[in-house]
Amino acid sequence: MKSLLKKVFRAIALLIVKSLIIWQLLFKDQRFLLIDILVFIGVGFSGYFWLAFGFDDRYSLGLVACTLILIVFRWLLVLSIPLRTAPLPFKNQNKLTELVEPKFAELLNKLKEIDLKVDWFLNMPIWQTKDYQDVKQVQVQDIKQQWVDILVNLSELDGLRKRFSRFGEIDYLKAPDLFIKAFLIADTALVSLIYNSLRIINATYHHEFMEEILDNEDQSVNLLTGNYTRLVENAVHVNEFVRVYLGVVFLKYIKRKKYIKISEENYEVIFGYLRDINLLFSEYGLGNLFQFLRRMFKKETYRLWFPLQKNVAEAMGAIRLPIRDYNLIATEQIQLMQEQLLPGDIVLVRSSWYLSNVGLPGFWPHAILYLGDVDQFLAYFEDDIDVQEFLQAKYREAGLESVLEGKFAAAWRKWQKHDDWGNPCRVVEAVSAGVVIKSLEVVGSVDYVAAIRPQLTKVQKLQAILYALANFGKPYDFEFDFRIDSASVCTELIYKAYSRVADLPIKPIKLAGKVTLPANEFIKSFAKDTDFWEFVYFIDGDPKLGTAKIKNAKQLSKSWKRSKWDFVNEGLFD
Repeated sequence: MKSLLKKVFRAIALLIVKSLIIWQLLFKDQRFLLIDILVFIGVGFSGYFWLAFGFDDRYSLGLVACTLILIVFRWLLVLSIPLRTAPLPFKNQNKLTELVEPKFAELLNKLKEIDLKVDWFLNMPIWQTKDYQDVKQVQVQDIKQQWVDILVNLSELDGLRKRFSRFGEIDYLKAPDLFIKAFLIADTALVSLIYNSLRIINATYHHEFMEEILDNEDQSVNLLTGNYTRLVENAVHVNEFVRVYLGVVFLKYIKRKKYIKISEENYEVIFGYLRDINLLFSEYGLGNLFQFLRRMFKKETYRLWFPLQKNVAEAMGAIRLPIRDYNLIATEQIQLMQEQLLPGDIVLVRSSWYLSNVGLPGFWPHAILYLGDVDQFLAYFEDDIDVQEFLQAKYREAGLESVLEGKFAAAWRKWQKHDDWGNPCRVVEAVSAGVVIKSLEVVGSVDYVAAIRPQLTKVQKLQAILYALANFGKPYDFEFDFRIDSASVCTELIYKAYSRVADLPIKPIKLAGKVTLPANEFIKSFAKDTDFWEFVYFIDGDPKLGTAKIKNAKQLSKSWKRSKWDFVNEGLFD
């Protein structure tokens, strides 16, 4: 019984394919106009009979059934001979032959190249990592560069498919071999696209963080937002699978009839892809498809919710409760601290009674990367031989200032300016306005401040700073998710800058479903990983006295354990 049903189904499918070809040959450019007229007439008469005789009337039912068949036939006609593609460039048959013949051979080489690139892509080390917290930023950058290459190749393949999907414009009766070869180019490109897309989709299913990495914008490698989502939507779209199946039926038909001589190897390329697609789709399964749809629904819901969350976060960051109208640390204390700082130091700050502290875990809510003023920065790095060799190797420049002027022009111009109070710019940080460069006096106008120093070479520090400068102007990440590279939070900027050049003793954590890194974790790591961090400075506010005092490394090591609640720290209810 099952075998009989399969034969009947194949016979119906073959009948549809033959009907599509005959319709195309008979009506050519009017193929859609005529069927649209028939559908319009069918809908009109169906409505008339339904109103006149009711839906139970057999004529009404017959007309409705015929109209539905016409609508389905039109849909299949559109899928088999797409409308929204560029027409074939030549109407002359000889010129078409010159175009199709080399493309047919070129396509097979292109398919092998894409298969190998996807193999390489799916065997990169990042796929061996289960959680984003364990991913190294170097791996993220490597996978993105390879992802761009994959997208370029898939786009070229899709362009070839779209170009030759108008094979229906070739006169089948006059040039059947040309018609079929053009069809083979379009169909082979399509099945290769779906096959390789499904391979990537299957791999990312068990690595949800990879979806975020592949889907987010990254201007440094020319990645746009939504690339992965579009890949999935195109790969699992019902229209594409109908096109594939129509192609299979037609391919088997022309192979059996032996209209043209095509090697078994060329047939096997397509049927090999088809077998793999069936296998991959069975592995992906409906459960995984529903899981993807759930994730897409979650993303869309969050997209609608995001503007409100952003506005609330910005408001909380600007509101300070009127418990105290001054900061505990004096400007003079910050200026004394500045004398001990070196480029690459990490500065942690806290201002009490801001509503934003409530939503951030731990005592230390904000982290800043210290640059030094322009003169201090250049003096610190320029005379180092290793730095000069690095600049020459990477930028073909020996002078640091010329690199900054050429490669980081916007950040460099801002860095050279002074703030409204005449203070030189010395730090880079990510705040609600985005990644900005400010003076130490402005960011140090707080109640608690500390500075720690990673034990790294000058070259490593310079690389980290240059990464931060490259992100100048990037928007703030109100989603607080490290997997998003198109925006940044304060700790993300510093972590990604340093984790590219060294193995940090600190890792992002999962918090409320997001991968993030609270600033408090830096001081927690400082207390534990003493071989990596060096103490620089600690100014500890004293709310009872209304001032701040300089404290030592031991006292800083304990500060991460303090409560984030200001009424506890300041003894408001004592």
